[in-house]
Amino acid sequence: MTTEPGREIYVSSNGDHWHLLCDPATGHGFIRHRGNAASGGHVAEIGLSAYLAADLAAPNPAPSGC
Repeated sequence: MTTEPGREIYVSSNGDHWHLLCDPATGHGFIRHRGNAASGGHVAEIGLSAYLAADLAAPNPAPSGC
């Protein structure tokens, strides 16, 4: 089990995790998605506005605040 910084906003039934983080240099929020171990545990980061605007088939919890 890994500990992510920021606030965990969603955990899917297959073990994927989404966290809300802030870039300390810019103050901008972003989402970090960590895939489950079975899928390789890949990590992807996306800007908060792009994340909220995306039309994704997967659950897309709307985080609030950094």
